[in-house]
Amino acid sequence: GVGGVAPVPLRLDELTSAFEQQRPDAAWVLALAEAAAAAVLPEDDPRVPAAYRRELTRTLTERAVSRALEKMETQAA
Repeated sequence: GVGGVAPVPLRLDELTSAFEQQRPDAAWVLALAEAAAAAVLPEDDPRVPAAYRRELTRTLTERAVSRALEKMETQAA
C-alpha cells in the first residue's frame, strides 16, 4: 500500500495484476515505480505539494521493490 497520498493508505491492486506476470528486472522496477506515481492523486498542501508526494511515491516504490528483489536474490543464492 501507499500512504501519505490520500486520507487513508491506498492499495494499488491494479498494479499487481499489470506487473505480476512480468519478469522483474531494472526496467520493470522503474516502470512499476512510474505506474505507482501515476496511480496516486494526492491533494495539494502548502507544506507538502502534490507533485512532491507523487515523486516521493515513485522514489520510495523504486527503492523498496529494488531492495526486496536484492534480498530475494541473496536468499536464493
